[in-house]
Amino acid sequence: QVLHLNLHPDYFLGNQAFADVPRLATPATRRGMQQEAAAYETNLYRLCGDWMKGTAAVLPDRDLTVPANGRWTLGTRAFELHEWQGHTGSDLVLRDVASGVVFAGGLVFAQRVPTTPHADPPAWLKSLEALKALPAGVVVPSHGPVHTGSSGIAQTQRYLQWIDRSFAEFAQQGADMNEVLRAPVPAEFRGWAAFATEYVRNVAHLFPRYERAALPAA
Repeated sequence: QVLHLNLHPDYFLGNQAFADVPRLATPATRRGMQQEAAAYETNLYRLCGDWMKGTAAVLPDRDLTVPANGRWTLGTRAFELHEWQGHTGSDLVLRDVASGVVFAGGLVFAQRVPTTPHADPPAWLKSLEALKALPAGVVVPSHGPVHTGSSGIAQTQRYLQWIDRSFAEFAQQGADMNEVLRAPVPAEFRGWAAFATEYVRNVAHLFPRYERAALPAA
């Protein structure tokens, strides 16, 4: 079986290799993929040209509903399933009961700037608090190195807290997007993977929301 942890294309554009097995995702993730898969393909063809030849979205073919007790069994392995949100509208996390390994999906970015096209920073921070309460073990993030303990969670929290605080302040001050992009960024975050491209996308994705929130007060 293939289990998709969220709706982003890095979770399903490899599904052609698994076309003959069950492919599961939460109902919200399936809806999001169905709505956006064609746009993902188009944009990637624009970026990659012939490298994308033969690539087409093979989407999940059935719903996964998280059981009331949170337990899910695959073969001989028992997992805890948690459906949270913040990176997207449905972020699935798996914890292997026997080993304690946590597959954190898009909620955790280790030493890498988060991607934010569907992000809700306050909801994401709330989910990270819940994730931090799981027994610490090996954490497998979708982006960044596998690590032990809560360091990746803490890095993601620090970044989102800084985004939430600084973007709100910039919006209250009447700064525009170009001024936000020119403003200083903490050295820790500048040293993370994909900063040069991903931070620009963070500003484009998120700052307009803070501007709209600041308008009534203005």
